[in-house]
Amino acid sequence: MWPDEEDLPGFRAALQHWSDLCSAVRNKALTALSIGMPGIDKGFFDSYHSHQDNYLRLLHYPSLPWPATESPDNTRTGAHTDFGTLTLLFQDNVGGLEVEDPKRPGVFVPAPPVTPSTCVFNIGDLLQRWSNDGLRSTTHRVAPPRRSADSGPLQPERFSLPYFCGADAEAIVKAIPGTFSETNPAKYPPISVREYVDRHVLAMYGAEPTKA
Repeated sequence: MWPDEEDLPGFRAALQHWSDLCSAVRNKALTALSIGMPGIDKGFFDSYHSHQDNYLRLLHYPSLPWPATESPDNTRTGAHTDFGTLTLLFQDNVGGLEVEDPKRPGVFVPAPPVTPSTCVFNIGDLLQRWSNDGLRSTTHRVAPPRRSADSGPLQPERFSLPYFCGADAEAIVKAIPGTFSETNPAKYPPISVREYVDRHVLAMYGAEPTKA
């Protein structure tokens, strides 16, 4: 559903163009990942992403009063991983993105923006399963801005554009040959993308899967 053209002239065309650009970057990223993985050809991931099951979100974190106390629990977005293949993230210069240190669980490190045109590449859960944990899905969150002596009464607002890239719903994801061995067995059973995503979404809402 799109707003009427007279209300936001050029909005739909601009977003469709932006989405096309992100799709082109995604295609190049999938090729690069294939080249970097052992024992597969450079078109391996293309066959699992033929339906372009991607979506762009326009995120606005509104300006709010500063919390009464500073706490790690005062997050704009809680800690999570992305459950697709990969995510391309574009953000403004307000900052707040933090990633968990893989060697220190629970410790989050700021990932400050470089420029508004810089793309942050996040590995998703499906790519972690494909690589048998050789590539790790990034646990991340969005923390509020740091308060300083010259900060006003409100936190600055923040804008970000994540482009989530998913695999085809009926694709079966399993460890790629060459990522496992007798001494490093496959860590995850094969699973369809549809089943994995459904489980993830149900878990987010505290629901139980049904036979349907």
